[in-house]
Amino acid sequence: MIRHIADFFLKPYPFYIPFSRSFGLLIILSLIIPLFLIIFQPFKINSWECDSKVLVLGGLFIPIYLTLAFNFHLLSRTMPTFFNESKWSIGRELIWSAWNFISIVLATSLYWTIVPFCEVSSIQWGQQFFSALLIGILPGSFCIYFNYSRALRRKLKRSEKLNKVLKKRLNSYESETVTLKGESKLDIIRFSSDSLLYIQSQDNYSKVLWLNDGEVKSVLIRSSLKSIEDQISLPDVVRCHRSYIINLRRVVSIRGNAREYRLLLDTNDITIPVSRDSYKSVVSRITALYVTSVAATGEISK
Repeated sequence: MIRHIADFFLKPYPFYIPFSRSFGLLIILSLIIPLFLIIFQPFKINSWECDSKVLVLGGLFIPIYLTLAFNFHLLSRTMPTFFNESKWSIGRELIWSAWNFISIVLATSLYWTIVPFCEVSSIQWGQQFFSALLIGILPGSFCIYFNYSRALRRKLKRSEKLNKVLKKRLNSYESETVTLKGESKLDIIRFSSDSLLYIQSQDNYSKVLWLNDGEVKSVLIRSSLKSIEDQISLPDVVRCHRSYIINLRRVVSIRGNAREYRLLLDTNDITIPVSRDSYKSVVSRITALYVTSVAATGEISK
């Protein structure tokens, strides 16, 4: 039983923490609680005798926004290991959501102690915490599970469609020689484009992997992945992740879980992640492979 629960918490979960573009999201999240309290006035708020009730409740936006801004921007940068997109799971999402709710409770409790407009001394910390559970954590946990199930179904469905496209592509195609250069004049490698598997960023280096007589060969080049990407002009070699460039001709299937897609290569069961930002471009390139196959074989697209 405990093992099943632990396995469930470790299941991949969508990484929906847009730190770089979260201003609008934080505004919306910070308005939810004040608007809920103003409209429904639960927890005896409707009995307050206060002319500034709406102003006081609306003022909750300030501590809530400052708390979320701290969590999203500062906390995430001081704990990069925890906020690792490739390891984001249901358990981490639950911890993250619970911390946001608890920190909001602490911030709003401080707000109630200094607000000068109404008599709100009857609001105690225990009541605050219980209210947060009712308003946020319990429904939030249900939403996390619902979102996990929906994301998993959606990705599995898309993966199935793309796998059908991959099966219709050509297995052979014209190859050409690829030359990659690093920062040093000695960092030069050449290989045929059909043998390339993928290129991975490793700090200040890029690791290039290709097939040579059926064996996987690899070499480190002192160069950024962006510089390597600029040197390759092949339509089937694409950036699929901030750390990976992949040869789509080597992809045999696509796997999906609730958090991400992974491309399965035809060698040694190697899988490469696809980032959210790169998903559309990867899909369009995969679809283009099928279109190219149709033109080459004379098939009629249905």
